[in-house]
Amino acid sequence: MGVLRKDCDDAKPVHKCLTEHLNYTDDLPTSGPHRPLWPVYGEYKYVPPQRWIHSLEHGGLVFLYHPCADPDEIKKFKSLARGCLRRHIIAAYKLLPPGMSFAVLAWKCKLVLSDVETGLITRYAKSRALKGREKVSSNGQYKAGLIRLAHVVTDFHDSKICPEAIDLENYMQPIQKQSKSRQKRNREAEVRFSARMARYLGIQ
Repeated sequence: MGVLRKDCDDAKPVHKCLTEHLNYTDDLPTSGPHRPLWPVYGEYKYVPPQRWIHSLEHGGLVFLYHPCADPDEIKKFKSLARGCLRRHIIAAYKLLPPGMSFAVLAWKCKLVLSDVETGLITRYAKSRALKGREKVSSNGQYKAGLIRLAHVVTDFHDSKICPEAIDLENYMQPIQKQSKSRQKRNREAEVRFSARMARYLGIQ
């Protein structure tokens, strides 16, 4: 299980029309020049970087998966994206780093993983979603390759991110504390029992 995390993209956001060529130094750009029309939120066969950057600028998240990744992992990844926020883009993408199958992009940030780690992705989404340079909730006009339209999760403005997701690490903490407390009580009971047995055997 591997994670590659980068938070260092700081290219200038400039709108470029179709007549202007765009080049990116990173295969997973999260800021920089992009097309004026941003995508309708939802799942796509493919979305080019110059379109998804505009969605990131508005605070959306982009969920990319390698088409050769495990189908069950892809299914889990898509379900996680749909349950986190309405402003999401899901698409297949082949230019992920070697050994990595999934990526979650936010404005000027990215999280790249070899496996779908639900807790990590959820925490990342909660900390990075809606942090774009512009606060725009509406859909764009670009929809080439759209497979499935995104649906509202909490409300149109995504006031709560990943509302149904359970952060396993935080969920387990009270259980672990309870378990440690129970273990302590059990040890104390064993000590008391041993002391009673010692006294009993001493009398005999």
